[in-house]
Amino acid sequence: MKNESKIKDSSKLGHCLKLGLDSVFLNHYEKYVINKIINCRTIKSGRHQYKCDDCLYETLLYNSCGNRHCNQCQTFLKNKWLLKKQEDMLPVEYFHMVFTIPSELHPLIESNKKLLYSLLFQASSETRLELTKDEKYLGAKIGVISTLHTWGQQLNYHPHIHCIIPSGGLSLDNTKWVDGKEGFFLPIKVMSKVFKAKFIEKLIHYYTNGRLCFFGRAKDTRKKSKFNKLTYKLRQQDWVVYSKSCESNPQYALYYLGNYTHRVAISNRRILSVNQSEITISYKDYKDEKTKTKSFTPQSFLKHFVKHILPKGFVKTRCYGYLSSVNRKKFMLIIKKLLNVKVVKPLNLDKEELFQTLYNVDITCCPKCKSKNYNFARVIRCRSPPRNKID
Repeated sequence: MKNESKIKDSSKLGHCLKLGLDSVFLNHYEKYVINKIINCRTIKSGRHQYKCDDCLYETLLYNSCGNRHCNQCQTFLKNKWLLKKQEDMLPVEYFHMVFTIPSELHPLIESNKKLLYSLLFQASSETRLELTKDEKYLGAKIGVISTLHTWGQQLNYHPHIHCIIPSGGLSLDNTKWVDGKEGFFLPIKVMSKVFKAKFIEKLIHYYTNGRLCFFGRAKDTRKKSKFNKLTYKLRQQDWVVYSKSCESNPQYALYYLGNYTHRVAISNRRILSVNQSEITISYKDYKDEKTKTKSFTPQSFLKHFVKHILPKGFVKTRCYGYLSSVNRKKFMLIIKKLLNVKVVKPLNLDKEELFQTLYNVDITCCPKCKSKNYNFARVIRCRSPPRNKID
């Protein structure tokens, strides 16, 4: 498709990935994900048809792929997630924190995504939980929502953890709420040193026990001398930890994190032009706060995008402390009682009710005659190909 005007905005990413598909080697799972995105909301994903029994109005809709790497399928899921997390918001100050690792580790992480992404979660969470239990800093149990983010504005590989944390926590004996200092949570330099020590210690443990793989740019790191040189260099660096108060608008902290929990490497609106030889995107340069453009070949674009495909089954958003799935039900009741927060019964909405709540749209109502007899019960539903089938 050489004529750019023929490409719908909603299918830009899929078209860009398709251009480079035949010339880039992908493993089985990567090819499965890319094909899902390419075929999203097309005849290959199947379709269903709504029909009004009163006015006979018909609407044909193509199925979305539902893949978490597809930029067409995340908005509803994000809003549904935000609606659920609203139940856990407390009337206290919130902090947005970011844990970043040095770029020297990027080749090794690319070769061990599942293992080292999990280590990134583990090291950052243990740092916060252990320091806040210390009487010197807070002396309480905290709650954390963390999510993994792997890209920069130019599609470069940049794995880091975003999280939001309520200021203060539940006392160690579960009898009172301990308030944190206004505008301050934990000392940045202390967090950086503890985070670095925990990550490097576990990394060395993985190497010693032969749990690391070495491919591509990380191939030379297999040698013990090279690995020791890498860990020595990592110890000499200051690891970046960022912390900012969201005191003016605690709700903003949740919505800000929501953008990361369900965002993919690039949105359709940032893809400016597409042709057989070049793909141009826009990006924000944070050095001068200006919007600029960058061009890729289709092959290069696909290679950059594939780096951000998460391992199969990997959980990219995790909760810790009193917000973890094990503790949440028990401790949130105690905390809300201590803070005099009204306990609201959790929402248990079906799909139709969610659309009504989130978008004020009644999807059971015919758009033409407004009749409630709008369904696809009497129309043959064309299903998508089997999930394990890859084109």
